Amino acid sequence: MEPDARPWQADREAIFERDDHACRYCDSDSGSRTDSSSCRVAAVGDVDLEGTVHESALVTVCDDCFRTLHRSQDGVFDERTRLFETIRDVTRRQSDAISTVASFASLATQLPAAIEEGENDRATYVTARQDACLALAMVDATLDPLERAPAESDLEALAAGAADETGEAADETGEAADETGEANDDPPAETLSTTLESFCTAARSLQRDLREVVELSDGIAVGLGCCYGCFTGLEGADDPAVFDPDSSRQCPTCGLESPALEDWRDEDGDLAFDALYGAINDSLQASSKTTTALTARTQVVAECLFET
Repeated sequence: MEPDARPWQADREAIFERDDHACRYCDSDSGSRTDSSSCRVAAVGDVDLEGTVHESALVTVCDDCFRTLHRSQDGVFDERTRLFETIRDVTRRQSDAISTVASFASLATQLPAAIEEGENDRATYVTARQDACLALAMVDATLDPLERAPAESDLEALAAGAADETGEAADETGEAADETGEANDDPPAETLSTTLESFCTAARSLQRDLREVVELSDGIAVGLGCCYGCFTGLEGADDPAVFDPDSSRQCPTCGLESPALEDWRDEDGDLAFDALYGAINDSLQASSKTTTALTARTQVVAECLFET
């Protein structure tokens, strides 16, 4: 079954109209606000792979972004330029994800004050969360084949200094022994495979940091008695069952299960919003540090690929 050939087909045009027939990720449009031929529907966030999906988890994407999200690309890279372009795509997409997730977190932390003042812009919240989930999904789709590359590609053949077309080493000074015939005691340089693995580890760590920001921001909505996905009110928000860490509440609108947030309640049973805000800030700070490490890893990979 096609990834978008799901029971939401009847509402597809409504999704396109809501998103103005433009891709929510790259902002490209179909060329006509009434032509949906190049638009696709994609589900974002933690949704079931089968069955109906509520509109709050659906976004419009262009054909190219849809292929990125759902491609079954292997991890085989036979050209160094293609490999490095994919690495740059990951770093670029993660930069976009940091900004998008931070914007969603900022909106979420303002929810208690906004609701207290009688402002409840459901559409703005849902849109911000969709954008954050879509940005993270695009990173995952680009990072996945890179993580498989060390096992599926002959990466060392792409490394700078590897054998050229004539079969001779590109770096004639890279001999295993010196002129006396003795082995070189210098520690071996990092291989392209190990540097790529280090890059992927840093990128995946950043993804975890950003997802934690989204999950903590979701907790604010739940603490206000709203579904973190569609932001509609939850039945039984004041029910004592919400204080049971083993219980959950299902949204009557979109079907998402909302956590009880027991770990984030104070002695009186009220949600400790300040603690959530602090945890969100800590996760954003962690993502900033990981970004610095990722930049360094990218430079090392570039040196392995292009410097002789």
